[in-house]
Amino acid sequence: MSIQVIKPGAFRSHLSRQIAFSDDFITANNSSGRMGEAAWNASAPTGSAINASYLDAPAGTCGVMQILAGNAGNDSTVWSQWSAHLPSLLVGSRLDVRILGVSTTDCRWWLGLAGDRGIVPVTAGGVEFAGFRYDTAIDQNVRGVTKTGAAAETLVTCDAISTTNWHTYSLDVPTAGTVRFFVDGTQKGTSSTNIPSGPFHILFGIQADAAAHKRFYIDSFELYAPLDRS
Repeated sequence: MSIQVIKPGAFRSHLSRQIAFSDDFITANNSSGRMGEAAWNASAPTGSAINASYLDAPAGTCGVMQILAGNAGNDSTVWSQWSAHLPSLLVGSRLDVRILGVSTTDCRWWLGLAGDRGIVPVTAGGVEFAGFRYDTAIDQNVRGVTKTGAAAETLVTCDAISTTNWHTYSLDVPTAGTVRFFVDGTQKGTSSTNIPSGPFHILFGIQADAAAHKRFYIDSFELYAPLDRS
C-alpha cells in the first residue's frame, strides 16, 4: 500500500474569512531573486540585494535558508511577498517566525509586517511596522516593535540574540489596539501605542553596516490573519 502525501500551498486562505500563510523553506528555490516554497521576492532598500542560500537542515528544523546582506558596506536584502498584502492588523492575527542569529556586529535584521518594503524600519525610518528587529548599532537585544513612522515606535525587549539556539519570535493581537510579543511561547511584553494601521507587506530583511557579508538563518515563517469583508 502506498500513501500519497499532498502538501498544502503556502497560502491556505479562505479569502472571505482569513489569510493563512506559511513557508518552511524546504523548497530550495533561490534563483533569480526568488526564494522558498512561497517564492519570496528580493529587493534592496539600500545598496544591492543578494540571493539567499539553502542549508542542509540541522536537527529540529525543516528546511533552512541563509539570509544574506552583501559586503559593499551598506547593502541590504529584503524578502517579501511582492503582490500579497495584509490589509490591517485585526484582532486574532498572529505571526510566528523561527530563526537563528548568526551575525552580531555591524548589521540589523527585521521580520514581520511593514507598510513599505523599501524603507528599513529602524527608529528613524518613516514606515509603519509590526514585528521584530535586531540592530547592533543599539545593543545585542531583539526587540518587538510597533511603529507608525519616524521616531514613533514602541519597543518590547525580547531577550539577547542567540547564535547557538533557534528561537521562535511571535506576536499576536488579542484585542483591538494591542500587540503582544513572545519568544518560544513566553510573553515578553505588550504594546498598546504606535500600533500601525496597514496595509502591510509580509517580509523579512537584513542590512550590513560594514564591508562584510551579514546573515541569519530562517526555518519557518507563519502568518494567520482574519479578514474583514463587511
